[in-house]
Amino acid sequence: MKSSTFILSCALAALLLLAQCSGSRKYFKAGERLEKKGLVNEAAAFYLEALQRKPSNVDARIRLRETGQKYVSSLATDFFRRFNTQDYETALSTYEKLKQFHETSRLLNVNFEYPKAYDDDYKEAMAAYVSSNYNKAKLLITQRKYQEALPYVRNVTRYNSEYLNIKLLQDVAICEPLYQSAINAIEMKNYSLAQQHISGIVKQNESYKDTRDLAEMVNAQLERSVLLFNPQSGDARERNIEGNLYNTFNDYIISKTKLKVINNSPFQNANTNVINGDYELLAAIKKATGADLFYIFDVYGISEQNSGESRNSGRAYYEVKIKKDSVTTITEYKPVDYVNVFADRFYGYTFMYKIINAKTNQVVTSKSQALQSSDAIDYNAFSGRLNPNVATTFPYNPAEDGKRNVDLNQWRNKFNNKKTLSSMETLLNNVYQSNIKIMQGTVSFLK
Repeated sequence: MKSSTFILSCALAALLLLAQCSGSRKYFKAGERLEKKGLVNEAAAFYLEALQRKPSNVDARIRLRETGQKYVSSLATDFFRRFNTQDYETALSTYEKLKQFHETSRLLNVNFEYPKAYDDDYKEAMAAYVSSNYNKAKLLITQRKYQEALPYVRNVTRYNSEYLNIKLLQDVAICEPLYQSAINAIEMKNYSLAQQHISGIVKQNESYKDTRDLAEMVNAQLERSVLLFNPQSGDARERNIEGNLYNTFNDYIISKTKLKVINNSPFQNANTNVINGDYELLAAIKKATGADLFYIFDVYGISEQNSGESRNSGRAYYEVKIKKDSVTTITEYKPVDYVNVFADRFYGYTFMYKIINAKTNQVVTSKSQALQSSDAIDYNAFSGRLNPNVATTFPYNPAEDGKRNVDLNQWRNKFNNKKTLSSMETLLNNVYQSNIKIMQGTVSFLK
């Protein structure tokens, strides 16, 4: 007890010294302090560190030569004793420590001697250690003590990962407990837990027993299926839009989610006006298709408006500066004809969707929303070829009428307004894209 306390106090003192110094010198000083206390082995490690940090440290090299040989000899003696008492685990650890210290020192041109015959003893110890751990692992696995077997399996693979059928033993030790847990979870219909256990098996060996079949079955149980109804109602325009929405949204669900889309059922073309709210019919469809969710949507009330262009003529006056002589300049206002053009277009319809839990016939979410897109033009343009400066043009004659109650900025800005009206096809596409975004946003309700 006193010896342990002494070593601990010396080590603490060495660490304190390290904190006060820096670089190679701090390790050398710590080594000196340990050596004075009689801790030669510990001192050798600090001298080696000092030399590693500064290979030109002569004092560290000298002290390492003296203490290092003692340290190596001590390790060699301990290895020999452990080997002969068949304490192979400690023998291997001791020898590996010796070899590491010896090799690190050699790279710094400091060489130590130890019995080379010990290399063969090390191999013999390793072979005996691997064999012993293999037999223990095999016995424990036979007894189904998989967790207890794992440390022995790791001891074998550390030294020889190809030893006999150690890979098989490792697979069994890791996978079998997970496999049995997965089977139990499946029997309790806890498929999420079963999936977690199967994932652990796959990380080790995806070919273990019938893991692939189990994974496929569990995934199928966890996979929610949705029956997306393709509306068959309304006029030709509505059915055309609904068909496009159906195809686009169907592809989106398949490519962007893990949901299974039932798209090979005759029920998917059922008239949504008929099935919407008929829960007895939906229950029958559920039984026939096995769907977990029903997605019903409809498009109705298409509205279009196209006003055509209205053109109103007007007269404006633009400013002209006339120089009478070198001193006098007069301002006159010349008439110019212009036209105000106005037109607008509108397209829209009402979109309805409803998601129903097929198992409970409960409505998960539903909404009816008016979707629309419109555009308008309202601009001024000068008639003929004359195109005066708008900034000095007025919708009245300032010389005669003075300032009228007219918003000049608004009138003048109309000359810069856009002059092309969006096509009805563009408006239709705008509404369609908004519709698709709404449908994509409902995917979260399908999970």
